[in-house]
This record gives sequence, structure tokens and C-alpha cells, in this order.
Amino acid sequence: MSLYDSVRASVDKSGEFEQVSVNQRALIDKILARYASAGAVYRELLQNSNDANATEAEVHFTTSPERNIVTQVEYKNNGMPFRPQDWARLKKIAEGNPDESKIGAFGVGAYTMFSICEEPMILSGNQALAFVWKGDALWTKTVDTDKQRDTKWTTFVLPSRDPYTLPSLVEFGEFLCASLTFTKNLSEIRVFVNGKKRLTIVKTQIQEPTPVQIQTSSSWWKTDGALTESPQGLFSLKDENSLLESFYHIQVTLDSETAAVTARYLSATAKTKVPSSMVKRMERVMKKKPPSKVEVQIFLSGQEQFDGTSRKGKAYKILQSFSPRVGEGRIFIGFRTSQTTGLAAHLAAPFVPTVEREAMDLQDQTLRVFNLELLEFSGILMRLTLEHGMSALGVQYEKGAAERAKLDQELIKQEEEASKTEEEETSGKAETEEAEDDDASKASSSTSVWGFAKYMAKGVKKTIVKVKSKVEEIVDDGGELMNPRDPRPLCHEETQGIILMQSFCPRQSTPDPLVGTALAQGFSRCFADRAPPVLTRSGVVPGDQARLPNKGMEAFCKQGVIRSIVYQNAEEYHNVIAQCRVLDLNDLATALSESVLEEKQLIRLMNWWVRYTKIHTHISSYQGVDIKERIRFVLGKSKGDEPMNVLELKHYLFYLDKEKIRTGSGYSIEDLPMPDSILPKTIRDSVTVRTLNDQSLRVWFSPLPVEIWIDFIAEHQGINSGQPEDEQLCLRVLSTLSQEYSRRSVSEQRAFGSYCQSVLRQRRCIPFDSAIPTSFSADFPSNLYLYSAELKAFDGVGNFHKVSQHLKQMGITDDFLVSLGVRKSVAIDFLFAHLDTLQWSSDPKPLIEYLRSATLTKQDVNKLRSSQYLPAENDESRMFGPSELYLPNRELRIFPFVKLLQWPSEDDITERSLNGKFLTSLGVNLLPPLLEVLFYMAKESTDEAIRLKCLDFVAKRLGSGGDYASDWNRLSRSDKQKLKFLPGVAISPITGKERRTLFSTLTCCYNGKCAVMGIPVLDTSLGDKAKLYGTLFQCVAEPAPGALLQKLRMLVSEAKKLLVQSGGKDSKESSEQVVVSFSKIFGYLSGRTSDMSASMLGGLANEDFIPCIVDARVEWFKPNEVFFKSEDGEENITHSLFQVVEFSPFLAAAGVKQEAATKDIFRLMIESPETVLAAAKSEAKYKQFLRRVAAHKPFRRVTPEIRDSPFLLAYSMSKEESKEKATFELAKAQDVYIIDNSFFARMFPVKRAPHESDLEDFYSLIGSKYISKEVKKKYHIVGEARKNSSLTKDLVGRIQERGPLLVSPSVTSRPLVSNAASIIDEKKLDIVEVPELKAVFSLKQSTRSQKITCCSTQTKFGKNCLYVTKDFDWFDVGYAIGELILERCQLEDAFFISSLLEAPLEQLRARGFPVDRIIHPEPPPEPEPKPEPKPLPAVAQAATSNTATGPTGNQTGAPGGGGVSANGGAPTPPSRGEEKEDSSQGKKEVQGTLDDYVAVLKNIFPGVDEAYIRNRLGDKPTMEDVRDIAEEMTNNGYPKEMKQEVTKPKKEEPTNNGYPQENKQEVAKPKKEEPRKSKIFGSKKLGRAVNGLMGSGLAGMNTGMSNLGKQQQGVAAVPPPVFGRESNTVRQPEMDAAAHHNMEQQLAQRIKQSTNIDGDGFSSEDRLQDIPEGMDHDEKCELVPGHDLKPFVNPVTGKSEAHNGIKVFFAAEYEDSESFVRSHLDAVESFAVVLERLSDVYGIKLNSVAIYHDSVGNSIAFNANRALYFNLHFFCALHYGENGSQDSDCYSYWFVTFAHELAHHFVSAHNRAHAFYTESYCTTYMPKLLTMLSRA
Repeated sequence: MSLYDSVRASVDKSGEFEQVSVNQRALIDKILARYASAGAVYRELLQNSNDANATEAEVHFTTSPERNIVTQVEYKNNGMPFRPQDWARLKKIAEGNPDESKIGAFGVGAYTMFSICEEPMILSGNQALAFVWKGDALWTKTVDTDKQRDTKWTTFVLPSRDPYTLPSLVEFGEFLCASLTFTKNLSEIRVFVNGKKRLTIVKTQIQEPTPVQIQTSSSWWKTDGALTESPQGLFSLKDENSLLESFYHIQVTLDSETAAVTARYLSATAKTKVPSSMVKRMERVMKKKPPSKVEVQIFLSGQEQFDGTSRKGKAYKILQSFSPRVGEGRIFIGFRTSQTTGLAAHLAAPFVPTVEREAMDLQDQTLRVFNLELLEFSGILMRLTLEHGMSALGVQYEKGAAERAKLDQELIKQEEEASKTEEEETSGKAETEEAEDDDASKASSSTSVWGFAKYMAKGVKKTIVKVKSKVEEIVDDGGELMNPRDPRPLCHEETQGIILMQSFCPRQSTPDPLVGTALAQGFSRCFADRAPPVLTRSGVVPGDQARLPNKGMEAFCKQGVIRSIVYQNAEEYHNVIAQCRVLDLNDLATALSESVLEEKQLIRLMNWWVRYTKIHTHISSYQGVDIKERIRFVLGKSKGDEPMNVLELKHYLFYLDKEKIRTGSGYSIEDLPMPDSILPKTIRDSVTVRTLNDQSLRVWFSPLPVEIWIDFIAEHQGINSGQPEDEQLCLRVLSTLSQEYSRRSVSEQRAFGSYCQSVLRQRRCIPFDSAIPTSFSADFPSNLYLYSAELKAFDGVGNFHKVSQHLKQMGITDDFLVSLGVRKSVAIDFLFAHLDTLQWSSDPKPLIEYLRSATLTKQDVNKLRSSQYLPAENDESRMFGPSELYLPNRELRIFPFVKLLQWPSEDDITERSLNGKFLTSLGVNLLPPLLEVLFYMAKESTDEAIRLKCLDFVAKRLGSGGDYASDWNRLSRSDKQKLKFLPGVAISPITGKERRTLFSTLTCCYNGKCAVMGIPVLDTSLGDKAKLYGTLFQCVAEPAPGALLQKLRMLVSEAKKLLVQSGGKDSKESSEQVVVSFSKIFGYLSGRTSDMSASMLGGLANEDFIPCIVDARVEWFKPNEVFFKSEDGEENITHSLFQVVEFSPFLAAAGVKQEAATKDIFRLMIESPETVLAAAKSEAKYKQFLRRVAAHKPFRRVTPEIRDSPFLLAYSMSKEESKEKATFELAKAQDVYIIDNSFFARMFPVKRAPHESDLEDFYSLIGSKYISKEVKKKYHIVGEARKNSSLTKDLVGRIQERGPLLVSPSVTSRPLVSNAASIIDEKKLDIVEVPELKAVFSLKQSTRSQKITCCSTQTKFGKNCLYVTKDFDWFDVGYAIGELILERCQLEDAFFISSLLEAPLEQLRARGFPVDRIIHPEPPPEPEPKPEPKPLPAVAQAATSNTATGPTGNQTGAPGGGGVSANGGAPTPPSRGEEKEDSSQGKKEVQGTLDDYVAVLKNIFPGVDEAYIRNRLGDKPTMEDVRDIAEEMTNNGYPKEMKQEVTKPKKEEPTNNGYPQENKQEVAKPKKEEPRKSKIFGSKKLGRAVNGLMGSGLAGMNTGMSNLGKQQQGVAAVPPPVFGRESNTVRQPEMDAAAHHNMEQQLAQRIKQSTNIDGDGFSSEDRLQDIPEGMDHDEKCELVPGHDLKPFVNPVTGKSEAHNGIKVFFAAEYEDSESFVRSHLDAVESFAVVLERLSDVYGIKLNSVAIYHDSVGNSIAFNANRALYFNLHFFCALHYGENGSQDSDCYSYWFVTFAHELAHHFVSAHNRAHAFYTESYCTTYMPKLLTMLSRA
């Protein structure tokens, strides 16, 4: 038995019953809240009336007389009186009507009366029921009414609960009118106001229901019938007669206005088949079963009627709510809901609604299925309705087809005739007609059957006219073409079809789009394979078979096309529901294939095509050709029964364009014969040539080309006969062709003339004049001469015919005739045959002059060019052709191969003379070919003088635009290589031999400088012409960089061979000559270095091409093996160790360095350390080499070669005359020890490494060992050990007390062991007192022993034991503990730990250690009670509070350090003053009184004038005011009281907390003390002042920071802060820790704000800065020197920075500054190492640090714009040299300098604030410095 069953059994057995109570008022209010509609109460009353079979209903409003406020509403209906069960249900909530045929399901509709009435009353029959409230409970009272009351009416009396304004009768009427849409019984509603009838709505049936025909399947195996069942079969039509259609008349009367409408209703009775599972679920939800049959009603738009009222009347407005608009049909569940159908149709069905009946229930899964099934079934009914209506319209529409076609033709004809008249009408008349049309449209109904059709027809027609007038302005008559005339008004069938289709124009249903989707699914499923019907010109067809009009295409396609007016009134239906396609070119092609166009139709089609293609630019040429090939047409009109000739448009290819073929005067081109492929003239003239020229018709036709016409006319009989009767035709044809020839350009004339000549050359087409009778009057063109031809010189030789004079009269030009072949002069053959007779063979001048003046044909010119008829002056053996001769020219006589034309006078003929130009046109040459001239020059037999003349001759013609320029550029490289004609010289740099010969332009240079490398150059004897020749012949001035380097390699190889061959013979002289030659070569190459790329020069890095004399012989070195000599000539280490050469930019670029790099020296040190030591000449210099190597290691890993090389300095200590003396030697790393423990070093004589941290790191890396790690230690205990003595107890307490300090990372920077804190824990550390301790130390074979006072060992159980003697040394204790908690304990670590253990706590606090964490002060004594206790100062209260908040974060202010938040992030306790909330950090800030703040400031600044403080604070100071004033007084000083000054206390006695006790202070004159020098840490006074400020809750400075400096002269001691026992306050350790942490964050944040060094330098002026009083300065101001720094460029690296990126500058105002830096590069690099390590300590980026040199100024460093500059001069003077560059003194000095300059990030002046921040930086970063120094 489960737990639930057992508990249930117990409840059933012994539990007590308690009825669940219901707050009825709250329940009803919640029910009413579900009703979104404002008229819900009237809707429910009307629904109940309809369910009670009432036919009439009345609403009576009673209003107050003063205002139109409703005081009571009475609702009456004449339905069935209430029955007992009705009265019973009325008294119960949620008891719905059990009748399944009724709408009510939830039993809460009647309670909508409570939305306007508090206690309604119902009278029905002889009974009355009143509702009465008692508290939140609702009660009823029932009584019998007076029998004389009219029992016909059931009355609901509703007194107003909250008086409200009488609703608008129009809006109320709209609601009532919509409510009557689907009422089955209720048909009349009347509304009364104060007893007067104002509104009446009556619904009357005017046509009995008739069955709607339902299409069934044509065969049992087909599915073309209608589907009449919902998807899941819940609903189906009862039978074929279940769908009925009827019409109703609705009339609205409001006061005196009346309006009516006729509406179509469709109702269907469906049988239901609901599964039992759904029935159970629905019965449980609705409290009744689903109906066994349902009635679905559909309301479609109807015809409106008006009784003399305007559509603007109130009655019409009410009526509008009855007829649905497009997409605004509603779902009715009894009455209208807010859900739309998405169509212009209302739908009423027994959907299961939501509680408020504003929508159907689609949430419950079962009800959702029920409602969606019913929706899809309703969609099926809508489709059946549509199919039935459209089918009936189609039958009637087909009957009137003939009459409509006839009416179409008549109206179109009338339109065309009237269009001319309309164009002539005035604009005023047009406006009058337009106004009349508007009035007519306003007086008719837009949705009436005939009136709507008439209105739409007029409207469309009028719209088309408007569009047409606009289009005409652009494309002539394009508007009518794209919108064909359709003047016929809508017929009755079309109007009815529009109304029906409009009902199904879709929109998205709202608010739930699923409703519209379900209707659409049922609509589509009814006929799944058939598109909805549409009405076309040819009848009703399915939508997929119909076509929509498309840009005028409908004028040529009639079948299945929808009229535009029909489409425009139901666009959504056609596009979305029927999914009709628009007409396309395929439809047009099909229509044209099936019809023959009349001439008028063809003309329209061609014009339309032009406009259509301009809109649809994507049409391909293939589609255009296809349309043309399908067109058939007839011309003219038919004559009786005579058949007309059908023509095909595809046979017509051209049209005649008179602008393309022009004629002379007196005749037209149309008078001449034309081919049959020309478009008929009537078509051409109607369409117009302009249209035919359009781009769209180019694939159809093209203008008749004149060439086609020439081919056609050339075959005509009249052109070939040559008879007189055809002379006129020939003249017209020739005139036409001459006109065409003249209008063309020169180049086109040649082509046209050639074409005409080729066609007409064999035609007797040209008439001629002849004195002698001939057989023909016309002849071939080549047999005739121009009429103007001069033939007298040849009289008697032959007969010549000239063309007829009629040709000139017809305008035929001589040029055209010449192009046909008509001759201008005698033939060339004739002239050649008579040369001897005319005596032109010896003197060609007369012949040339005749030929030049004669008109020659192309054939004549070719004949003259190819014939040999000209004499040569230097060759009489034969006659020559023009191309074999040259015009006479004196310069050409130097060439023996040139033949000059024989001419009487050389001066008479030039290339610019007329005869010269004619001869050159025939082919006579002006200049000999360049290549022939060059070959002649390259011959060795050519005389040198002639060669130079030839050079001048060619050079003159090689310049820009010269005669030979292009020929020279066309020569190939191989040709230029072969042609050696330039005189040049080549001198060997090795042997000095000179070679003069001829060179090609590719192997010779014209710049003599490169001759130093043995490169051929032009002969120097040419003088200035050498450069000219080199430029013109395109020689290179100097070889390319790559060629130079290749030549260098060749010279090196040649020099080596020469030296080998010479052997000992003249070896010294040869060696010196080689070195000198290469020095010159390197000098020349230096001038070309900029042209060489890095990759070129990089190739020389591994080649030994640099000669140096070593032991009187030449040896060759690589660039990295030699170095440059110093500029000053002094020898340095580089000279001593390496070969040096003179400086050369080329060698520098190749890799030669100014001086040896660390890597070079280190390599030599490994290979030969003794050599390097000898060259260094001193141990100090050799140590510098080691420092350079250590700072910048020139190796990646330590190799065995490095580890085993004895190159390290090692020191041995010996005593001479009681003094230690150090001797050095070179040793291996394994033989040298690093001394990290001087005690061991004194104990064992070993070879020591230099005592420098960088060198120690380097030695350790190489392999040296730390002596502390190599010495082995053993301890011996002498005597009896005691564990719990007073000494050990005290020491245990001290260690446990100071333990947090010992292991705190913020205190020590040494690497701690992982469990350091637990090691010194009291439980794991035993301390034993022993009489004596002895330590034994051993190193290799040596052993030493010594007494000690403390040591540590590990016991058997893992604990550590500390042994101490009675008089122990704190240093030994520190060393023993250090060995336990540190990874490696050194002497300074032991000293540091011993200091922490030995020093008093207050001394440690004063040094900045957070000792307050381990102080446990006794609680302050309870104050004695007083009658009126004096309130503590705010400061004291702040100190006594234990409240803590989070840190406030870092706040930085202006320089001076004042921008710190209260308590600096430490907890801020509340005080008796006002507590100010800080919203940003969630902490409260203490607010004190004016006296509190004055006392605090006087405590910080002793002697300050109190009046000055009060004046600055004002009446209501805040904590922020105190901070600002304190900062200002710190930075700028303050006025003091002149009366008295406070001296030091006479006596000071230490107290428990380390501070002196207060004594009475005496007033006396200040005593003068001796001046003391100020230290860099600044003033102790400022530190204590800030400490006091923190203690008062007004600043956040760490108290430990205040005691680093010394007290300044002349300043009285500042009292300690009021903490500890004296002030009876308790100071929490967390406050110190938070303040310390806050200060660290501020310091680190300011470091991050450091700026980058400007690489271009820095410049500033000198300025004076005030010094605050009391800062130990005799002067009141100090001089801040200016600087003018410029970047120093390292000659080796070429960069202005050290190896680690630190910028380097020199002082530009001092001449020796730059040279100093250049000569101390080692010092720069060493200083850069120091600054790099200190930058790492402080966490500052290297790009914020710079090195500069200034030997005149006294600035050690300066801060400029938060960037730090350090003076190299002081580094060299103090730390660089014998003392080493990286010892602890050096780092300590520059560490403090760093802190001093970083303090200027806060404040610029050297005041107390600056001293404080300097102290803060030093104390905060001191542990990191120690870590860096001790790093092993």
C-alpha cells in the first residue's frame, strides 16, 4: 500500500467535511474581466433572445434630464418565457445550457449584466427575479408579478451601477445590425430613448432557399468531383440538397433616414461523426455533448438600396457594418466575434468559443481539432458556393456572346470617331464633363449590381483616357496600344461575377491567422486538381486556363482572356485564389499562328511590338523572329466573295528608306525598279519609317542597303542593253549612285566606288558622245574618258571616246566616274611604248613632271612603282626601278653601296619639293637602311675617319623622332650584340693593361668611372661626343648592381690567380698593388651601394673578397672577419685583435662593422683567451668584455666548448703584511666558485668569481657553483639540552608573534619554501636550549669547525628543532630560521630575518612593516559615567568603530599626490556627525563639525594660523574640502601664527606601544640648530603629517611610510597620531593593511601612466621653481635646467637606441656630447642593462625610459611629461670603470633615483608631498630590488 493510499484511507475514515467557500463578487468580476467586448451584455441578451425563439427585441434607455447620462436600461424580447429550469440555471454560475443546439456552454453569459448593473432584475411570464448582494455573496429573490402585466415580453431591468453617457446610436446600431447577421429567429430590433423610438433594424427573407448544385465525379474511378468531407471526417454534407442559397433584405431606419441592402446567404446542414474519445472530452469541458448535426451559414456581400438618402447618412453608416468588406468578414458564434475570416464573407457555425465568446477555442487540444475541422468544412462550402455561382453565370454569359461582340465593335468604332472630336474640345468643357461624371458616380452605388458596373466602367474608361494622354506625350499613341479600348460597360453577369469574386479576395485573418489558413485548406481540398473559376471574354474557365491582360497583348488574343475591368475589381482573387497567369509571348505566338491579321491589325501589332519591347528589354532576338514568322496578313479589303491573297511577313526583309538612298532632282527612288523583299508601301507609310528604324524591329526588317539594290539593278535588262531607249534609266541609276558616292567619306568612297566598279565593269551602262555613228549609245567604263580629259598631246596616236554631257547635267561627278573605271589620262603602257619618241629616257624630269600632273589610277601607280625606267648617276649599265634609287644627297655619297637618281641639279630636287614627294611616293629612297649602315661601320676595313662620319650621320637620326629611332628600337638584342662599331677602351685593374677595339652597345659604358673595374668604356678620344653616342645608342652609363658584384667576384678570382702565379717574385709590390686596386674598386662601389638590394649584398657575407696585407702577403677575408679603422686613428681592442680596413660604405653595407661586436670578441675569447687578455692589457678591460658578454649573451645555449674554455676571470686571495691581496687568472667555469657567503670564502681558499651580480649570473650559467651550496654542514651539541626553559619560551613567543612577517610575500621577496608558514608553527617547531653548539664545515677535502649559538635540524618525526645557546646571537637565529623557510638563505637574508625578530614592533611599524596585524592591544578601560558626557570628536569616534567596508579603489589627482580617497581604501567607521553615503562604493564617509576639522588641520600643520584655516573651510565644510585644503597647504605652504612656536618636549619616556608619552609643552623662542643636508627620502615631518591625516580619517597614507626620512631643521616635532592607549581608541589591523594596499595600487597606477619617449628628441627652457619653507634650503627657489636633446645614431647598428630598445640622446648645445657617447658605447650598453633591470623592478616599460648625456648640467635625471631621462655622465663618473657597472651600490643609487623621478608623476615641485612619494616608492619596491640583487 502506497503512502498516498494510506493517507487517503485515513482521511476517508476520520476526516471532517468542510465546504469550499467562494467569493462570488470576486468570481463574477474575474468572469467579466474575460469579456473584451464593450457590448458583451447586449450580445448575451440578444443571443438568449434568439435561443428563446424571439422575433422582436427592444432596448429602452432612460437618461437623466440634465445630462445625457443613462440611469437605467430595459431590454425586452418576445421570446418564450422563462421555464423553471431557466430560472434555476440563472441562479447558478457555470451551469450552461444543456441543449447541444444552443450556443451557451459555460453558464456565465447572463452575468455580463453585472458589468453595468449592481443588482439586475428579470421579469418573465408571471414571475420576477431580483439579484441582491450581501457582502461578497450574491442572493436572489423571486416573486409573482401582477397578472395584468403584458406577459408577451421578457424584460431585463438594469439600473446603472456607475452612470455612463448614452452610447452613440450609430455605433450602437452598427453593433445591433451586425448581431442580426445570422440570427435564426430574431429579425427586428427597436431602440428607444426616454420612450421615443429612435432606431429600427428589420431583417426579412425575400427568396426561399434553393439547392446549390454540387459537382460529382464523372466516373467512379475519377476524382474530378467535389470533396464534401472534412480531413478527419468529423463533418460532411448530409446529402446533395444540404447546401441552400437564399436572399434577405435588411433595412435600417434612424430617425428620418432609411437605408437597405439585399444579401446572399448560404446555409448547409452537416452531419457529424465525432469519435467517442472526443465526445467525452468535450462533454467534460462544455457540460454537454457535441451536436449530432451542425448548421453552417455563409453571408456574402449584397446590393445596397437607398430611400432618397445619401451614402453619407447615418443609416448607411450603420448598414455598412452588415456587409463585410474585403478581408474583413467575421466569425459568428451566435453573434459576431473579433476573429476575421480573411475574406469578404461572414461565417456562422457552432464553433466552441472561449469563455468570453470573442474567439473560438484553439488552445484545448480536443476543441482545437473540432474547430479546425469545422473551419475546413466551411472552406469546402465556400468553394462549392463559388463554383455554383460562377457556373450559373457562365451559362448566362455564353448566351449573350454574340450581342456583346457586336456591341464591342460598335462602341470601339464610336470611340475612334469621337476621339478626334474630344481632342478639339476646350479644357473647360472637358472639366465640365468630368464634374458631371463625378456627380453621376456619387449618385450611384459602387457596390450595386448595375450601378456598380456603370460606375466601374466609367471610372476605368476615364482612368485609361488619363493614362493615354500622359503616355502620348512620350511614345505617341503608346497609351492606347498598351491599354486597348474596351468601352463596353459591365454586363449583368460580369457584375455578379465581380461581386462573387470580391467575396473571396483574401487577406490575413486576425487576430489568429490559423483561421484563414484552415479555411483556405478546405477551399483548396474541395477541388484539389482544379483551379477556381474565373470569367473571361470567352466564358467561365478554370483559373489556370485563363490569362490576364498584359500591356496591350490582349488586343491580339481573345480566347480565355480576362477583361481588364473585371481583373481590376478582383485582383487578389485572380492573383492569389485562381492564380491566373498573364499573357506572354508564347500565348501571343499561338494566337498569331491561328489567325490571319487584317492590314489594320498588322499595323497595330507592329506599333505595339515597339512599345512592348521598350518595357520588356529582356526579350531575345529569337523570340522576336519567332513572332514575325508566325504572322500572316492580307492587304486591302475583300471584294465580295473573291478570296484574298494571304501573305507571310517572314518573306519581307527590307523596307525602303528614302533617307538611306537619295536621288537627283526630277524623279523619286520609288520610280526605279525595286526587289520583291521590300515591305509594301501602305504598311511602311502607316507604320512610318521612324518606327521601322526602332531597335526592336531590326530583327524583322532593315533599311534596303544600297548594295542590295545595286546587285538587283545591275541585273536589270535596261542596264545591260546599251540601247538608246534605256539611256534615261541608266542616267537615273548613275545619278542615284553618284549621290550616294558623294555623301560618303573619303575612305567609304573608295570602298563604294570599288564595289560599283566590280558590279558595273561588264555593263554597257555609261552613255557617251561620238561624232562617228556606233552600234551602242553606252559603253563599258574602262573604254571611256572623262569629258574634261586632256588628250591633245596624243592626237593621231588613236581614237578616244568621252562620256556624254548628259551625265554632268544629271549631277554625276567625275570622281564617281573615275571610281567606276572611266579614265582621266592616257594609259601608262602607251607612255612606256613611246619613251624614246618623247626623249624621256636620259632626263627623267619631263616624264616625272607629266606623271605628277596627270590623273593616275591605282593600276597606273603600281605600274610605275614596279617598272625600271629611271637612270642612276653612278651606274649607266641599265635603267632602275624607283625602289632601287635614292634622291640626290651629298651626305649619302660616303656610302659606296648607295645609287643616286640622275637629275639635272641636286639642289632642284629635295624630299620636300613636288617632284621629290612624287618620286618618294613611287618608292625612291631617302636614307639607306640602318642595319646596312651599321654593318658597314662594323667592318674592320672601314676607314676610321669614315667610321666617325658614319657615327655622326647615324647619331643625328637616332634622337627622339629621328629617322632611325624606330629602326634602332626594333633591332633584337642578338643583333646589337653582334654589331661592334663603337670605339672603346678597357683597362685591367689588376695588371693595368689597356685594350682599344670596337665594342657593341651592350658591352660598353659611357661613364668613365666604372673603368676602375676593368669595364669597357667609350674611347676617351671622343671627348664630349662619348656621352652623346652612349645616350643615343642606348649604352648603359654604368653596369647594373648585379653585374658589378659579378665583376667583383671575377676580379677577386683574377687577383688570387695573379698572386699565386707571381709567387715570391715581386710579391710585396704585387700585394700592395692588389690592395690599392681593390681600395679604388670599393670606393667606386660605395657610390653604387644605394642601388644594391640587401639580398645582393647578403650574398657577399660568406665570400672572402677583402684583401689585407698580413706578414707582407695578401690574405682574403670575409666581411665579418675585418673591421674599420677608428676615425681618430687611435688603436683600440678591435685593432689589436682583428684586421682593419679603411672605412667604405660599400663594405659597411656588405657587413664590415665599425668595431668588434660582443659575439666576435666572445668567439675569440673562447678560442684564445690569453690573446684577448694580452690585447686588453689589463684585468679591468678584460672584465669589461665579460660584462658585455653577460649583459648580451652571444649564444643560445652553453656548449661544451664554452664550458671547458678557461676564459673566465678567477681571483685568489692572499695576505701580505696583514692585508689581503687579490690575484687573478683565467680559469674554467667548473674551477671557479661564486661567493654568496663571505664566511665560507674566508674559511676556504678557492678561486672566486667577481663579486658582481650580473657576472655571478653569467658564471652560474656557464657552470660555476655557489659556495654556499658546495659547503657541507654538520652540527654537534655539547652538554644537556633543555626544552621548556624561560629562554625557549620567550623565543617561541617571539617567533610566533613575528611569524606572519617572516612568511609574508609583501615583506620578503625571497623565494619561500612551499610550507614555510607551517614550518615555523609552534606545533611543528621545537626550540631547545643547549650549553654549547659546534658546527663543522667541509668543502672537498678541507674541513673547518666553529662555535655557533643557533642551528636547526630535522627530527625523526618530521618536525624541525631549533637549538640555541643561552647567549645566542640573533644573526645565528635568523640564519637558522632562514635555512628552514627559504629556498636558499644568504647572509643578507639572515640579517633581515634577525632584524625582524630583534627590533621592537613600533620600530618595525615606523619602517613600514604591517606589524599591527600581530598586535593584540588590551581593550580600553570603561569611561566613568558622567551626567553630561562630552561628545567625542568625529575623529575619535571614527577610530573606535569596528565597521568595515570595501576598498574605494585608486583615485589619482594632480601632481602633488592629493587625489586620494578617504582612508585610502581603509575601512571608514561611522561618527557622531553626519554620515554621507557614497553610492559608487557603498561606504559611508564620516562628517565632522567645523571645530573637528580645524583641530585636524592644526594637528597636521603645527603653527598654522587658525583664522586662515577657518576662512578657507567656510561655514559648512565637507570632508572633500579638508582634503583639498590639506593638499594645497602641503604643496604651496601656509601662513603661521606669529605669537608663539612650540618647542620639543623636555622629556620623552617610551611607552608600551613605542611612542613617547605626552608632556607639558613649553612656550619659548625657537632655538637655532645646525643645518643638515637634505636626503633624497625627504622630510620626516611630512610623513608624520600624512600619518596623522590618515589617523583622523581624512587621508589614506600608510603610517609605516612616514619614518624613513630625518626631521628637517627648524620644525617642531609633530605629535604622533591619536591611536593606541593614550587616546583610548582601538585601531584595527585591517585598516593598516588596507591603507598599505591602497598606496601600493596608487603607486603602480601612476607608473602605468608613464608616456613613451619621443624618438625625435626633447627640448625645454630653464625655469625657476619655488621651494616650500622648511625644506633645508637657504634659497627660496631653485633653477630647473632646460635641455635640448637629439637622438644619437649608433654607427654600428644605425639605430638611436641601445640593444634593449632604450632610446639614447646627446646634448645638442655641447659639441663634445655626441663624440663622448660614440666613444663610450660600452658604458651606454652597461647603463642600459642597469635601467632595464630597475625598470623590471618598478614595472615600467622600457619605451618610457631614456639615456642622455649632459656633462655640463647638474641633473642626474629628470621627468618630462611622465617619461624618465637618466644622465650617462653620472653613471660613468660614479659606477662605470674599476668599481664595476652592476654592483649593489650602483643599483641602490639608481633605484633611489628612479623613485625620486617617479614621485614627480604625482607632484612636480620638490616639496613635502614629493618627499613622501619618494619614500613610498622606495619602501614599496625595496623587496623587489633585494630579490633582483639576490637572484642566483
